[in-house]
Amino acid sequence: MTERLYYRDADLAEFEASLVRTEQVGDKFHSVLERTAFYPTSGGQLHDLGYLNEVPVVDVREEQEEIVHVTESQVGSKGDTLVGRIDQQRRWRHRQQHTAQHLLSSIFLRQIGAATVSVHLGEEYGAIEFDIDRANQEDLTQIEDLAFEAVRDDTPIEVLFVDAAEAEKYNLRRPPKREGTLRLVKIGDVECVACGGTHCNSTGQVGMIKLVGTDKLRGHLLVKFLAGSQALQDYRVRHEVTDTVSRNLTSGIKDLPDKIVDMVALEKELKVRISNLSRELIAHRVEKAAELAGSGVYFHNEELIEDRLLNKLATALADGLDRVTVVEASTRVIVAAPSGSSCDLRPFAKEFSTKAGLRGGGSPKLVQFGLSDSLTDQQRRILEETIAID
Repeated sequence: MTERLYYRDADLAEFEASLVRTEQVGDKFHSVLERTAFYPTSGGQLHDLGYLNEVPVVDVREEQEEIVHVTESQVGSKGDTLVGRIDQQRRWRHRQQHTAQHLLSSIFLRQIGAATVSVHLGEEYGAIEFDIDRANQEDLTQIEDLAFEAVRDDTPIEVLFVDAAEAEKYNLRRPPKREGTLRLVKIGDVECVACGGTHCNSTGQVGMIKLVGTDKLRGHLLVKFLAGSQALQDYRVRHEVTDTVSRNLTSGIKDLPDKIVDMVALEKELKVRISNLSRELIAHRVEKAAELAGSGVYFHNEELIEDRLLNKLATALADGLDRVTVVEASTRVIVAAPSGSSCDLRPFAKEFSTKAGLRGGGSPKLVQFGLSDSLTDQQRRILEETIAID
């Protein structure tokens, strides 16, 4: 059994311990210490990272009553005294997030009778699954305000070790799942529950709690939230984005939604207009091309017609001129054969793709090749030499 130092001191950043057992498993090494401050992935909370004798710890797991430290190289031999160092920034994020989850679980239960079913505390956000299928925005806003008040009150957080038989007097949020000695996390009169995770020393250390979205999971309400440094980082990104958009649109932050709605509507309208003009332009391109004398492959460079209509242009030119047509644009080159001809472009496509180093293919009457830039002189020469006209 591994002694869990984080049970009593979540602030502990460095410790010494004897190496009880170590073994290589695949390309990793699994080591068990007599005691550890490393928290394993458990109860929805992510594991700690850090170092053992300067060897990075890449994972921490709970196996039976032991804590297994996973590294990519050997940390020592059995009986060696190792120095462990915890990544305190990561630990701090997890403590803030876990404490925020406890506050939210308690407030949701108290305010709207929603009990916690499961918890996921991830790198990007935390999520709590509740045994209800929905919550209205008014309730969510009130719960968020109450969470803010709990943080503002800076209530001390206690860790208590009590016998399961005595647990009833603590008014636990949920019944304990084990017998014997329980580790309780108590937050004033707000929350008390059996828990083995790491937490802040007071609610004020959480810093901030922000609900950022809801979803459905197994028919239950899933509430996503940010806490502490996670919330601060998210705010920084959002502020940078909205500030940049606001300056570029010369609009106040509060006016951005209306302005963006108007811009989206205008974009849709312009897309319709561009499509109509592109179709008109296709007919014009065919008409002008028909005025040109000559035979053989017809080459056309296109810059104006929208990308999604380029295949239509190539087909229209090939049919209108009754000639194999090559349309080159910024993103691709298209080769089309008249629909009434016996020409099959697929053998050409395979040969040209190999010789020119371009990926592509298609149907008997139309093939295309992706471009990162315009055709090189060599690729254009290969195209002219390779293409077969029936």
